Amino acid sequence: MRNHAARVLYPQASATRVMLAALRKHGIARESRQRVLEVGFGSGHVLFWFRPPTALRGVEISRSALVSASRRASKRRYCDASFSSPCPEDSIRTNFPDRFFDVVLASHTIEHVYDDSAFLRELLRVTRPGGVAFILVPLDVLDRSDVLSVEERHNLAFPEQSFHVWRYNIETLRSVVNNAGFDVVDTDQCDALADERRTMSRLRQVLHSLTWMVAPYSLWQVRDWTSHRRGFFYRQGMVVASRPR
Repeated sequence: MRNHAARVLYPQASATRVMLAALRKHGIARESRQRVLEVGFGSGHVLFWFRPPTALRGVEISRSALVSASRRASKRRYCDASFSSPCPEDSIRTNFPDRFFDVVLASHTIEHVYDDSAFLRELLRVTRPGGVAFILVPLDVLDRSDVLSVEERHNLAFPEQSFHVWRYNIETLRSVVNNAGFDVVDTDQCDALADERRTMSRLRQVLHSLTWMVAPYSLWQVRDWTSHRRGFFYRQGMVVASRPR
């Protein structure tokens, strides 16, 4: 998948940078004898940021992603790595023991499940006391700063116009994570388009700014509509939470 400045492909570019920045900020080690789980690991850019002897576990619905991750783990000589699909009888439930993982990751995942609260409680179940969870979602409710009710955060455009079952602003995300039983220790918001522009050369930044500065408003609307139809949202929210000891 390619990454274009005017159509931010967050799973491949911006989301990865946001997640890795959060891991570094909170002192998560790349190499240690810790257990790490990522649910919905996709291409594995974040999961394979961790190095042996880290024990890796990944859950993903894509069969090709599971095969690719297994090959990468073998090639990089991970002694303890395994990847699996969600439980067929319950897509939220995993087969991992209680209180098993030191670090749990979910990047652009919870907005796709039918019960995001139950999904977060499952993440809590498998996180050890004192363990840390990193939850990253698109923020597509930008005109509200309060906590949305269940009815308000349910996405009425799903599934005809959007793959997202749930909508969030940062306060709603914080509330949902906290209500699942986690202690929220940090929140952050970022603009994926601005984050993308920072990776460009200075010349490309100037050309990009000039192009969109003179573009008519209707062209901005088309860009936003096209991006949202494809599931690309510029605002992202990160919640870092720990399981109480």
